[in-house]
Amino acid sequence: MLPRDQWRFVTALLVIATVAMLPGCGGFFTPRDDSGNGGGTTARFAYVVNFNNGGSGTVSGFTVNQTNGSLTSTGQNITTGGAAADGPAAVLIVGGKFLYTANDGGSVSGFTIDNITGLLTTMSGSPFAAGFSPSALAATPDGKFLYAANTGGATITGYSINATTGVLSALGEVPTSSGSAGLAVHPTGKFLYAAVDADGIDVFTINTTSGGLTLVRNVPPLLNGRPQALAVDSSGRFLYAADGVSGVEFYTINQTTGDLTVGRSNPFAAGTGPVAITTDSAGKFIYVANQDSNNISGYAILSDGSLAALSGSPYAIGGSDPSPIAIKMDTAEKFVYTTNFNGGVSIFTMDTATAGRLLTPPAAVSAGTNPAGIAFK
Repeated sequence: MLPRDQWRFVTALLVIATVAMLPGCGGFFTPRDDSGNGGGTTARFAYVVNFNNGGSGTVSGFTVNQTNGSLTSTGQNITTGGAAADGPAAVLIVGGKFLYTANDGGSVSGFTIDNITGLLTTMSGSPFAAGFSPSALAATPDGKFLYAANTGGATITGYSINATTGVLSALGEVPTSSGSAGLAVHPTGKFLYAAVDADGIDVFTINTTSGGLTLVRNVPPLLNGRPQALAVDSSGRFLYAADGVSGVEFYTINQTTGDLTVGRSNPFAAGTGPVAITTDSAGKFIYVANQDSNNISGYAILSDGSLAALSGSPYAIGGSDPSPIAIKMDTAEKFVYTTNFNGGVSIFTMDTATAGRLLTPPAAVSAGTNPAGIAFK
C-alpha cells in the first residue's frame, strides 16, 4: 500500500508534489462519492468503485442484507476506464438504471444495471471522454444531465443522458475557480455547486433545457477552509461543505438565484480532514467522513439549518489507518457506509432510538483495491 500522499491522482505528479507541501490538507484532491440519496426504498444492490492505485480500476457488485446492512459479492468485478491508470474516483447511479464512474485517467464509464441480478453491462461507446482527472459526479434529479468535476483541469464537463440507453453526449466544459473535488445539484435541478478547495464554492445555474452551466459567483471559504465535498438538504434551503481541514461549513440558499449566504455559528467542528459528506432525504441528519482522524462526525439538522452534534459523535472507524474517503447512506437510510482507501467498506447502523446515533460496526467488508466510493440501487 502506498502512503496516502502518493496515491492521489497518480497521473498528475506535479499536482501531487504541490499537495504534499500543503499543511493540514490530508483530503485535498481525494476521490469522492457524490451520488445522491434516493430515500424511502430498500437497497438490493451496492456497487463499490476500486481506484486500484496506478492500475486498471474496477466496480465490485454486492447484494445488501436488509437486516444488518452486510454486503455479499455478486461475483462481478468489472473493469472501468480504457487505460491502465484509469482508476475510478467516484460512482453515481442515475434513475436506478444507469451507473457511471469518474475515471482518473480522463473519462466517465457508463453501465446499465440488470434489475433482477444487479449485474452491470458496459454501455455502447463507454468510456466517454472527460477532462483531466475527473473525481466527482452529479446529476439533475430528472436524470437528463450528468456533470463530471475535472479536478486536475479545473473544469466541469456536462453530458446529456439518453433516457433509454444511458449513453452520454458531451455538452462541453466550463471552467471552475480551481480544481473541484465535489459537486452537488439543487433538488430543483436549477443550480450546481462545486467545491473548489481553497477557493471555496462555485455557484452555477443550470439551463434546464440544454443542461448548460452559467457561473453565478464564487463564494470564498470560511476561515481557513478548503471545501472538498458538498451536500444540499432535501428542502433545498441549506448547503453544507466538508471543509477539508476540521469543520463543516453551512450556507442558506437563495431559491431564486441559487446564491449562498453564510449561516450562523460557522463552521461546525468536525474531525481532522473532513472530505466526504452525506445527508438523509428527510433533512434530519448529516454525516461527515474525516479522512485523517479515521472517524465520522454526525449531526442533527436544526430548523434554521445549523447543526448539533449527535450523541457519541465522532464515531471511530476500526482498523489501522483506514482513511475513509467516501460516505453514503443506503437508499432505505438504515445504514451508513464508508469506503476506506486503506481498508474495505465499514457499515454503521443508524440507531433510530437515539436520534441518528451510529452503532459501532463489525470488521470492514472486503472490496477491491483502494475502494473510493459506493452507490446503492
